[in-house]
Amino acid sequence: MNQNRVPLDVSAAINRIMARVELGETEVVPLAEANGRYLAEDLIADHPVPSFNLDRGQTAG
Repeated sequence: MNQNRVPLDVSAAINRIMARVELGETEVVPLAEANGRYLAEDLIADHPVPSFNLDRGQTAG
């Protein structure tokens, strides 16, 4: 184990990591084939997930 390590501040560590990031190509695939892939953009739900129904008066548990 290397005993001569020097701590980095968070911003320096992030800069080191981001310097090695490589962006891949964007492609559209069916959901069934998307396993192991990363989203190219944010996914936004068009309704609350899970859907909440506050009129039912039920509690979790």
